[in-house]
Amino acid sequence: MVNERRRLVVLQERMETLFKKAEELSVLCDVEIGIIVFSPDKKNAKYEWPSRDNFKQLLMRYLDKPLVERLKKLTTNEMFLRKEMDAKMKKIDQQKTEEKEMEHLFSQLYLGENTVFDLDKRQLIGVRNLAIKAKEKAVKRRIQLKYLHYQRLSLPIDCISL
Repeated sequence: MVNERRRLVVLQERMETLFKKAEELSVLCDVEIGIIVFSPDKKNAKYEWPSRDNFKQLLMRYLDKPLVERLKKLTTNEMFLRKEMDAKMKKIDQQKTEEKEMEHLFSQLYLGENTVFDLDKRQLIGVRNLAIKAKEKAVKRRIQLKYLHYQRLSLPIDCISL
């Protein structure tokens, strides 16, 4: 019973927050928003925002539009997630391309084909980050090798100092 009461209190608090955010969004972006929440505690208990009459008017204006026009602006969860995934994949591809570019610049610097004075700020930062990653990888590998070496000696682990 306490958990049920607490759940309803949390629901009420979250709905107040949701309605406040909806009002902010409505004002800031000059859009019309309608929210309906069906409460789990009572049968057919529902809350409309901003008010029951305003919600009905907004819903009727929406339903009066032709189906083709309504579907044109409708974003389903699948469409939203697909757009998000495409954006993330594009960002990953850009990062891979930039990482390859930095590896190429790093090898040019190493071979003496290029100097740090020939690089712009973005390239310098990228090469620095690549060098940091390479150093971290080398340190991790050295720790692994030391651990394996001491493991072969069969010494107790607390005797190992890295």
